[in-house]
Amino acid sequence: MTPAPDYRELLRRHNPVLVIYPHDTNRLRPGARRLLGTQRWGDYHPCSAPFFLDRVLQRDRPKPYLSGLLDLFRQDKRPAGYDTIAAKVRDRLGAGAITDTRLWELDLARIPSQSERRAWARYADLVTEPRRPYECVAYARYCAGASGTALQYWYLYVYNDFWNNHEADWEMATIELDAGGTPRRMAISCHHGGYRLPWPNVPKHGDQPVIRVARGSHGGYFGYRRDGFDPVSLARTLHLPSALRFLGPLLRAVPPLPGLRDHPPADPGRPDDATAPDSHRGVRIVPELHFFPQGPPRPDAPEWPDWWWLHYEGKWGSWHSRISGTMGVDSPWGPAKQTARWNDPVRWIDERTQ
Repeated sequence: MTPAPDYRELLRRHNPVLVIYPHDTNRLRPGARRLLGTQRWGDYHPCSAPFFLDRVLQRDRPKPYLSGLLDLFRQDKRPAGYDTIAAKVRDRLGAGAITDTRLWELDLARIPSQSERRAWARYADLVTEPRRPYECVAYARYCAGASGTALQYWYLYVYNDFWNNHEADWEMATIELDAGGTPRRMAISCHHGGYRLPWPNVPKHGDQPVIRVARGSHGGYFGYRRDGFDPVSLARTLHLPSALRFLGPLLRAVPPLPGLRDHPPADPGRPDDATAPDSHRGVRIVPELHFFPQGPPRPDAPEWPDWWWLHYEGKWGSWHSRISGTMGVDSPWGPAKQTARWNDPVRWIDERTQ
């Protein structure tokens, strides 16, 4: 069943304004490990799932670590295409074998996963291709979970180059509603965690909350700091193998390095951000809303054929070109497979940092 009109209206009314670095591929894209300088940077803006999926290579069984690197010289570099991958997922659903897709690799063709400079240059070609043109999109849904009701917005970015370079990046925002449909609290995802605020304290443009999108990582923030934010621990960044996990507490005591800081942009619509350097200034965008169907993603439901990609159980992005650590761990799961955020978003808000 489709969302009731009043909830669609609520989703439109509170569609977040994103403050993000300009989507201008002619601007210099710095290395992810460098601090902001005096130039002005561009960034990836949220795209549609079909845009991404139409440009990926699909491999049935990725090989981990160095053995997988040899395959890069033998693989077909032509994208499989959205329709081909859709047919394969539907076949697995029909055969009751959707779990097979957990071993798939979706490698974004022509994006070199570990080179942020080359990825930015190749992205300039992708957004000008006529096949499934680029759209600035947010995916929206009304959620009735075990802990309450909420509005939820999901954003897909083509590439992440914040320290741990990887293809695809799913981030989201959730607004908790009271019984009358009035917002109570809001939380935004940031890496593996996120931040929450009471609704009166959320920065807004009218009824729309304003989210700062950090450069390269696309983590969400409610504010701006000239020196950035410290969201990532050294222990998590190194992806320690299990035999060395005992070092975790020691590494967590190490102060974050400057290159690990997130840099959300200054908001051009806020007077208190007027003193920010030009290189820190973002632009305001409002992505077009695409509404998820209501209810669980059932393959036999008539409204779900175009949402086959929510059933895909593997990660979005390449497993290759990771010489050390746990290859592929950084590429994200799709929205419906991020179960804590998808199934009970109000509880997810409870667990965020205030």
